[in-house]
Amino acid sequence: MTLKPLIAATVAATVIAGGAFASAAVGFFSPARDDAVQLVPSAAFIYGNVFLDPSAPQKLALQDLIARFPKASTPEQAKAAIVDLLNKGLAEIGMEFSADIEPWLGSQVAFFMMPPNVAPAAPGSAPVDPGAAILIASDDPDATQAAVDKAIAADAANGAAPTNPASYNGVDYMVSSDGQNAIGVIDNFLVFGSDGGIKAVADARGGESLAESKAYVDATASLTEDRIATLYLDPSKAFAGLPPGVVPPALGNTAPLVSILYVRSDAVVFEGSSSASAITDPFLDAGSSDLLDRLPGDTWAAFGIPSAGPTIRQAITQIMSAVPGAQGATGAQLLEGQFEMQFGLSLEKDLLSWLGDIAFFAQGNAVSSFGGGAVIQATDPKAAAAAMPKIKAALERAGAPVVPLDLGQFEGFSIQDKGMAEPINFVLADQRVLIVFGDNATLAALGSDPALASDANFTAARDGLGDGFSVAGYLDMARAVSIIDSEIPTDPAYDNDVKPFLEHLSYAVFGSKREGDRLLTRAVIGVK
Repeated sequence: MTLKPLIAATVAATVIAGGAFASAAVGFFSPARDDAVQLVPSAAFIYGNVFLDPSAPQKLALQDLIARFPKASTPEQAKAAIVDLLNKGLAEIGMEFSADIEPWLGSQVAFFMMPPNVAPAAPGSAPVDPGAAILIASDDPDATQAAVDKAIAADAANGAAPTNPASYNGVDYMVSSDGQNAIGVIDNFLVFGSDGGIKAVADARGGESLAESKAYVDATASLTEDRIATLYLDPSKAFAGLPPGVVPPALGNTAPLVSILYVRSDAVVFEGSSSASAITDPFLDAGSSDLLDRLPGDTWAAFGIPSAGPTIRQAITQIMSAVPGAQGATGAQLLEGQFEMQFGLSLEKDLLSWLGDIAFFAQGNAVSSFGGGAVIQATDPKAAAAAMPKIKAALERAGAPVVPLDLGQFEGFSIQDKGMAEPINFVLADQRVLIVFGDNATLAALGSDPALASDANFTAARDGLGDGFSVAGYLDMARAVSIIDSEIPTDPAYDNDVKPFLEHLSYAVFGSKREGDRLLTRAVIGVK
């Protein structure tokens, strides 16, 4: 069973749905309803959904967003171009998109995968199929079935391997002669996948689906309801069949992660939810730090790590738990010993004990004028001051060209190589440690007047994150594009096809906030 043109055409509707965005009548302002998740087995470890017909507010926002890009193709133009390509493939099975697919195509496309089967198959038998499938919504199941029958008949006429009728748990479908692929119309969905995938849908239809799963409900509860796309992942289910001890506890016990996509009239928004136990959460959690606010006002890129000492300490413990023979605290102690042997510094006493919030920043209007580095909040200024000469000695032992700091009254040292246009300055001042490339950038970070918090674009980006979200990362898109323009040679393709779109991006910002035991993250790309 090939059926590839039919499946490709229906899945491609996730792109050409833009035509529906422009033409659909505005009358319903409630979020689009996910019906596919009702047919997804609760044991699925990954699930994704895209609405072809999202809510009216999302359609309107998308129209406004596209209108901000004068050179962008209209939804109708994009649809026409893609349909032309699809029709070339559909011609192989005697079908046409507008006649055989568009009349019944519904409001969403989804997919799921069951956990991989790791149990050995019985001797002489085929491996157990864990199940995976694509679900395509249908507004007319009879017309959908007619399209499937037409495609199967065309396959047979073209000499493809025969398909056979099958039935399972009240569901009739077709399966390829080798048992690898199956297709059927189940309720209001065209379902295409493995034989195990079809059977999993049939079971979910009459039993517990992912929609009723507590893990799924809890993971999605705090996210913005009105959305275009959703991606759900449950790592614990993915590793469930593996023998004990193979999967590190930090991974095997990770609660579900979920990400969504939606649009505003002035931005594209990615939103995520994860549990407090995920390995990456400490790095994603922006906390309530205002360290980015106090960076130099001409900063065009910034990224922060809150409570760096505890965060790094926790990450080391979790990562080392995955190393055989180096579990938990024992692994951290092993790494501590290796670090001290290599650098002559105590990882805990000389670094982690005083590392607070860290903000990285970049400034300059061209590569030649680049400056930037790290501003570190010292939670224990005395420990930081004691560590500075040890860090200097470690750099000297490593052969770094260490020279005295030449910045007036400030305490510290520099690395200045003959081939470097500017020094790398290590400065201890005002309960902060700065490691910054360039004298001007160092002085700006020490003074921070005006601060980044007073920059209009940064303020817009911070507001764009939404209430309660703290900024963890920021990029001034206009200045970044300006730097790109100053460095790359003239390129007609870039000037005509790429730059017109980049010029309408104002910022990219990332941040997070806590809600109970969940960490909500949000990334926003602003459009002007």
